[in-house]
Amino acid sequence: DVDADVTPVFFDLHEEQRRSEFGSTFSVFTTGEEFRTEGEEDEAYKDLVCLIKNADPVVVDLTANAAYFARNGVENPWERTENWKPLHAERGRLGMAKELYNRLKALPLPRPLPDI
Repeated sequence: DVDADVTPVFFDLHEEQRRSEFGSTFSVFTTGEEFRTEGEEDEAYKDLVCLIKNADPVVVDLTANAAYFARNGVENPWERTENWKPLHAERGRLGMAKELYNRLKALPLPRPLPDI
């Protein structure tokens, strides 16, 4: 299983893996840090958490997988993600993951997301 700890891709998040109705695993992300209130990085952190919190968990999983594949030199991360998790990619979720990725990429993160 390629599902790696993708939490360092974004910020200092903690991942708890759970079993889905499909029989695969999915991740629940939490952070122990309180929201801070000043600075561009703090606003980016808040925006990141809000975007992820409000997204479908399967979409977040697809987004994180694509980011992981991109960081690790996979030539077409979205195609690899779709092939890796075809059931998750159904019903427009891959498109939603791309949209989420673009919104996350627009944030001034300390470690910018790669172009895909």
